[in-house]
Amino acid sequence: MPIQLYVGFYESQSRAGVIHSPTNCLPGAGWFIARRDKIALKLPPYAPFEVNKFVISNGLERRVVLYWYYQSGGRVVTNDYLGRVYLVLDALRLNRTDAAIIRVIVPTVDETEQSIEASTEEAVAFLRTSYPELMRHLPHERLAEGA
Repeated sequence: MPIQLYVGFYESQSRAGVIHSPTNCLPGAGWFIARRDKIALKLPPYAPFEVNKFVISNGLERRVVLYWYYQSGGRVVTNDYLGRVYLVLDALRLNRTDAAIIRVIVPTVDETEQSIEASTEEAVAFLRTSYPELMRHLPHERLAEGA
């Protein structure tokens, strides 16, 4: 099953360049967001964290999307507005506006719960193997267990 991974890293965000939300870009690309949930990811050795889970459709195509924002040294954020608040606070307190959006998309056969869960498990299995390599390239002080 093909899996799409997108990592958009912004070393510095300003009015000219900020992360935009999949809640805007997916519909703008013709996708309908049929379902919005959150799930907890457990990717040892990192502490569990919550991510957004969407089921999207475009014609006969269906996909499961997992995404989250990764900010200033390891904060995981799923809420677009809270992400903006932290961006301002980190800019004022730490002089940092670095952040990334991490998104995984997996096709699903249909909208049945069984198919959606199978695609979700495929995405999580992919992240279990790829996330440690990804973290080598992002600041991650806050996500390591015991940190």
